[in-house]
Amino acid sequence: LLNEDLNTSLKDDADRLFLLAQLNSQMGKKATAIQLGLQARYLNHNDSGILLFVIKLLVREDRLEEVQALFKQLTETQKQKPEVLVQWGLVEERLGDIDKALEIYTQAVRLSSDDALSQMLLGKALLKQGETASALTHLEAACGLDGQQANAYYALSRAQLKIGDNASAIQSL
Repeated sequence: LLNEDLNTSLKDDADRLFLLAQLNSQMGKKATAIQLGLQARYLNHNDSGILLFVIKLLVREDRLEEVQALFKQLTETQKQKPEVLVQWGLVEERLGDIDKALEIYTQAVRLSSDDALSQMLLGKALLKQGETASALTHLEAACGLDGQQANAYYALSRAQLKIGDNASAIQSL
């Protein structure tokens, strides 16, 4: 019972810190928001919402090495969440490791093939690697899943141009 009370108290403290972090972020106090978010994560390392919040703040501040360190601490459960994997892939891509990003985006699509963002990012990464046919498949899927993904339509148009399908490229835009 004592252990259960302690866990509940720690979770409540983490929730309060997370709320303060969000408020500080909204007020433009990014450094304080990051610090509070990291403290909340320390108290509740299983909460993917806290993790994603901190990752997004660190990415916006271009603190990518710190983000990489957080990804190395992911639990197996968190590694099964496409929204976490998408952020991880974006960081690896920004750091120049396109092969690692491709691996991560592929895992995200495998976990959730109906996630338009994962499909689009995998397609764009494949396109960068010159794998146009595979890229087309994923970019078409992304456009079909979310008709509001302007970036997916633009990338699809680029892929169609690469294979010489000018009419489709124009239509995609």
